Amino acid sequence: IDRFLVLELLKSRDRCVCELEAALNKSQPAISRDLKILEDLGILIGWKKGKFTHYSFNQERLQWLKTNFDQWINSISNLIFKT
Repeated sequence: IDRFLVLELLKSRDRCVCELEAALNKSQPAISRDLKILEDLGILIGWKKGKFTHYSFNQERLQWLKTNFDQWINSISNLIFKT
């Protein structure tokens, strides 16, 4: 659930870990662990901005996921409905 909340917070703009900590009332290590998982999946991109690391969506990866998911759904739909 925490990872979905992180993604929800990042929908509006990029954020640093400290903003996510405050918004989610979670510890820095817990937030960082979730961010690392999302970054390793390619969903998020982290970069240094001053002394803080900020995170935002990886738009290219999200587009790739959407395209492939849409293709997968279409192939399943074709099998089910034989179109």
